[in-house]
Amino acid sequence: MSVAGTPELMNISPLGQSQKITPEGFTVSPLTANKDFAGNVQDSFTNKKATRTKTCRAEDGFLYHDWLKAQVLQHKAELLMLSDPEYGKFDSMTKEELQEIMPKLKKDLVIAASVHGCQNRVMKSLYFTKTIEQIMYGTDVSLGSGDSAAESEKRRHLEELFENSCRTVTELGQVQQELERLQDEYIAIKKKNFELMKKSRQLYAELQARKQTKEDNIVNLSQDQESRRLSDQYKNTVQKITILKETLQGLILGSGVNWMQDEKLAKLVELLA
Repeated sequence: MSVAGTPELMNISPLGQSQKITPEGFTVSPLTANKDFAGNVQDSFTNKKATRTKTCRAEDGFLYHDWLKAQVLQHKAELLMLSDPEYGKFDSMTKEELQEIMPKLKKDLVIAASVHGCQNRVMKSLYFTKTIEQIMYGTDVSLGSGDSAAESEKRRHLEELFENSCRTVTELGQVQQELERLQDEYIAIKKKNFELMKKSRQLYAELQARKQTKEDNIVNLSQDQESRRLSDQYKNTVQKITILKETLQGLILGSGVNWMQDEKLAKLVELLA
């Protein structure tokens, strides 16, 4: 019996480039291993695609629900507007009246938009949570319905949070209105203060101009020869009058005449004094 014809030896062959030894001792070709790996990748890709398809469907349902809700809100707003007895009252107002009520309407719109946005965020969160539950657990749970006590407690807690958030938004709107009112008062006071400071500067400038004019006139008078001559003449005249008064008073008092009994002399002495 030849060695090559031995059955045990016929199964033993040198390892080629297309074979490898696994840890279990079996020989596996790379082509088979690649096929298995490709199958696993294909399955993983299929699972991810299915999950992504479910997510896209959830997002589409969420967007469709959001669009339907927007349409309902729009129609409700139109019906409320048409049923409002004050509808069309702005058409008869003048431009001044509209400008007067415009700030208040803007503030009311900001508050209403904040509350509405808060409501939309909460409802979107609830709807998205229910949609995720349907995708993950396959349960047919409609929005706003829950049988278990835990879900009821969660819903009640969410409603409380929603009410608190709306209340906080309303309070913030009121604080914003008060802040804007105080800001308007501050701007008005600042403007009035600016006007007063401007007027004060103008008065101070006028006072300084008058003072400078007076000083210039004094300097001009002191430098003018005619003014200097008149000033000297005035001083000499005052000195002469003073000497005459003192001389006349001395003559009256030294003459021995009782000038107090004479009314004219008494007035003259009083004037000379």
